[in-house]
Amino acid sequence: MQNICFRSILLDKFNHGLIAAEEYRDVVEFWGEHASTEHTVYFCYQTFSRGDMCIEERDAGPWRSSLENELLRETVEDEPNINVRELAARLEIHYSAVCRHLAQIDKSKKLRTLIPHELTETLRKKRVAACLDLLLRQAERPFLDRIITCDEKWCLYDDRKRRYLWLDKHAPPTSFPKPSLYPRKVLLSVWWCAREVIHYTFLEPGETITADVCCHELTIMMKKLQRFWPALANRMGHSSFVIRLDHHVHPSSTLLIKSIAYRLPFFSGPRTI
Repeated sequence: MQNICFRSILLDKFNHGLIAAEEYRDVVEFWGEHASTEHTVYFCYQTFSRGDMCIEERDAGPWRSSLENELLRETVEDEPNINVRELAARLEIHYSAVCRHLAQIDKSKKLRTLIPHELTETLRKKRVAACLDLLLRQAERPFLDRIITCDEKWCLYDDRKRRYLWLDKHAPPTSFPKPSLYPRKVLLSVWWCAREVIHYTFLEPGETITADVCCHELTIMMKKLQRFWPALANRMGHSSFVIRLDHHVHPSSTLLIKSIAYRLPFFSGPRTI
């Protein structure tokens, strides 16, 4: 049976409201299993559903079977965000051939790296000036050892990871327990300086970092600093002291933390929290 006759029959059944599955069963029953495939029937019905009722033979289009790599390279480098389908339509070649030639010219699709925000030229100049100022200050009067950083981290009770093992070729792999969908974890609060960790604590289950917790931790940390490193604490007391908080506390809580910091006995001079 010619394709045009077969498509005319399918179009007539489509106009009478027969679905594709019923039409395929009728085709198999009347002409046999080799008359057509189920995919062909479904494809024709999809074409008719889009409003395309043409049953004539169509030219496949001016697709080429070969492509010059240099032409493809120039097109991709001029517009690197173009996709394979758009390249195929522009160069009049099948998209699978475009994929092969992209591999030949060592081109791969990569997602752009996310950055926090886009910097303007003014902001770039300000950051460069700040970095140069800090480098000069570090050379004249070192301050990095006077920075204390605080951060929080969720720690799993069971942090084992499933890894590959080197075994004999016919040896069965060892077993590994499947991790829970809701693993137990605890919140760790840690304070450290350039020398080592000063103070850390594990919060109670359900407890989070608040202004009160941060102030309490700050007081304990400063007491430990004065107890175990008195020379460092005394030296900090006579110069600017910088505490860098990475806790995700509300901005309004920063005022309370600053008020606690100013009342500590060995805080003097400008500070930044």
